[in-house]
Amino acid sequence: MVPPDHTSPEITGGTVFDGEEDVDPEVINGGGVIEITFSEEVSGNIALQTEGGDDVGWIGKVEGTKGTLELVKGKEIGNETTYVIKGRVADAAGNKTDVSITFTTKIKE
Repeated sequence: MVPPDHTSPEITGGTVFDGEEDVDPEVINGGGVIEITFSEEVSGNIALQTEGGDDVGWIGKVEGTKGTLELVKGKEIGNETTYVIKGRVADAAGNKTDVSITFTTKIKE
């Protein structure tokens, strides 16, 4: 018998990390994707928002152990701005994790 799963999924990596500063928006816009890696397979949703809670308009997907935010042309992120990746994911056993990753882009040179 398999023991019950009471462990919530954890964020194990990704393109940006919570609290990161001086992120180069040109690199992110050039790649067109922001990724988040989870400790196990999850389902749910994520969105890229401004610090004020406005949706930036990127397409969020959660599949397997990855969450991705895909750039929509004309919705590129800018310099000197704080962004928040928000959402909620759950594993197959229903254990939920709230996603909240805040990062700030660097000053325009």
